[in-house]
Amino acid sequence: MRLAKHSICCLLCFFMLFSSCIVMAKPTPPVPEATSYLLMEASTGEILAAQNETEPRAIASITKLMTVLLILEELDKGNISLSDQVTASLKANEMGGSQIYLKENEVMDVDTLLKSILVASANDSCVAMAEYISGSEEAFVERMNQRANELGLTATAYKNVHGLDEDGHHSSAKDIAILAREVLKHETVRNYTGIWQEKIRNDTFELTNTNKLIRFYDGATGLKTGSTTNAGCCLCATAKRNGMELISVTLNSPTDAIRFTDAKKLLDFGFSNYALTPLAKTNEVFAQANIRYAKQDTVNLYPKENLQLLTLKNETPDVTPRVELFSVKAPLTGGSVCGKLVFEANGETVKETDLIVTEDIAKQSWLDTVKEFFKVI
Repeated sequence: MRLAKHSICCLLCFFMLFSSCIVMAKPTPPVPEATSYLLMEASTGEILAAQNETEPRAIASITKLMTVLLILEELDKGNISLSDQVTASLKANEMGGSQIYLKENEVMDVDTLLKSILVASANDSCVAMAEYISGSEEAFVERMNQRANELGLTATAYKNVHGLDEDGHHSSAKDIAILAREVLKHETVRNYTGIWQEKIRNDTFELTNTNKLIRFYDGATGLKTGSTTNAGCCLCATAKRNGMELISVTLNSPTDAIRFTDAKKLLDFGFSNYALTPLAKTNEVFAQANIRYAKQDTVNLYPKENLQLLTLKNETPDVTPRVELFSVKAPLTGGSVCGKLVFEANGETVKETDLIVTEDIAKQSWLDTVKEFFKVI
């Protein structure tokens, strides 16, 4: 009888341990047919699935993400505008592959050229924009490689602005995901990547998005397709559901259809198994501080950035906030750092950001100081 009870207890303990393992175990990601792939959550940069993700490979028109990033950055700096008129060169006119058939000396605005790059993957539009911004494609390619170094894209080297096969032109699934995160920081890009079909040239030429997910996948937001003989079929697909945006990169899928199937497998896996838990918002007062020599007694401190924690669905994260206040003195300008907000789990930091003032903090006048002195005594 005792032995039977002991056996039952052992079985119960084993079952509880086994059940606990099932709950705690991470879900098994799908295995796409692509040679290299990666799935990343956009806001945190956390990788949810990957294979051969750092392997340098030909990337075809995924190249255009860097071309577009530099265009968007020029727009943000005010160096160019969407209404600027760009004159196409003979080189742009002679481009092969996907194009909008720019004629030499044809004039088109930046808005239309950017749209044709992101929707229809137009090689000629890439050359026209590169020449407009940097004077030549070669000079623009130098800037592309410089920007890649700044972003830490260690497996990336560009030889052209469009991605047609060329020796020494390559990137990796991980580098592309990092680049895509940077592109997505520019809200302007979403005005184009979500277009399925649109006409240009006074409604005489129709653009159709090369990314079929835009029409057929719930929450699809972009971002870029590509295919050449050396690269195979490639796709950097982005989609957003319930406030979470995922980046899927698949390189060298066997066929056009399979690259979309590969991407859907990865995106479905991410949305089915993961969620974002908000920890701090930039419009939320997270602490108050006494600023030396400030006119007011206390000032409100806000997180410098929104903080979210990626977790398994239905998992409640056990995190604790900790505030560190710095010794600072007035005057301060809006945006000045006055402390740090740290979230910890099991004694380890999982997220952190600066705590800032959002408005200018004036310094006490001489009279204010005297009044303060007499208050104290």
